[in-house]
Amino acid sequence: MKPFGSSIFLFLGLLAVCQSTEAASQGIALAALSKQLATEKSKPDGSPSEAKCPDALIEFEGLSRTELHKSLGGPDTFKLKTISPPKISEATYFIAPKALPGARGGGHPKVTFYFNESEQVLRAACKLSR
Repeated sequence: MKPFGSSIFLFLGLLAVCQSTEAASQGIALAALSKQLATEKSKPDGSPSEAKCPDALIEFEGLSRTELHKSLGGPDTFKLKTISPPKISEATYFIAPKALPGARGGGHPKVTFYFNESEQVLRAACKLSR
């Protein structure tokens, strides 16, 4: 019986390491996107941008909407899934300085987070805005 007990302990230990590694990866990805957003949004309106889509969008899966909001601030656009109580189904962040009034923008990356009923990220996508 002793080897079986040791195997469970080893399995639980490995599981804990995997979970903490996943949390660390999420934290790194979230911090990188937060920094990128802050850098781009601090530029003067209409400034050129060399911003790119984040590399590891899968790292955001499972994060809560409130975790995103704390790190990234409010989204540039969002869609409501339900009105009462209000639940957001997706939130989009533009990774670029604001466009000048009347200017035709586009070509900048935008990250959209899609949420489940519990407001956790199901997936994230990044594409260039039009």
